Amino acid sequence: MTTKLLNGNTKWIITIAILIFSMAGGWFTLKAKADERIKEHYKSFLKYFGDDLVIFADGLSMASTMQKKDRQYYKSKMTKKELSEFMKKHNLKDKNPNYSYPKQLIESSDGIGVYFNPQEGQEIMVGFNEIVSGFKKKGKNLTVDEKDTIISFIESNSISPNFINRIIREYSYESITAAFLIMTNTGVSAIFKYRTC
Repeated sequence: MTTKLLNGNTKWIITIAILIFSMAGGWFTLKAKADERIKEHYKSFLKYFGDDLVIFADGLSMASTMQKKDRQYYKSKMTKKELSEFMKKHNLKDKNPNYSYPKQLIESSDGIGVYFNPQEGQEIMVGFNEIVSGFKKKGKNLTVDEKDTIISFIESNSISPNFINRIIREYSYESITAAFLIMTNTGVSAIFKYRTC
């Protein structure tokens, strides 16, 4: 009786293990496809803008430019016949990508930073003029608003360490240490080390 119970449980465990591994295989396939698409869009972004960080004056100009970039990208990827078949297959009425940006983003007029993170995709930050203004000061004479904005930028869960590192490469780190009021022998804060790993 013990042998039968063990054999029954073993078959059940093996069946579950096979199911889990087959599901994981599907997940890895999807992840690989997503990673490939991100690489493709990253190259497109660099080709169009010449950099992985672009700053727009406002949300409307950002949306318009991003739409132009993607129209150009999709136009270069398919022939007219392929595009027509793609539109039929996906029941699309317009050959151009349809965008839906949040109203707050479109109405923003205080600078929009768009960074293309090669591992994760695009990151968009509103209020970017204040961030740039604060970083350009290299830690000297920061206003309270600039300090608060820099702290919010560093502590944001929506911003990747890659984006932070990209801003540091562009403008240096002194304004981060000044905003957090943390100075060490090397001039680098503990928070800075943690978030940029």
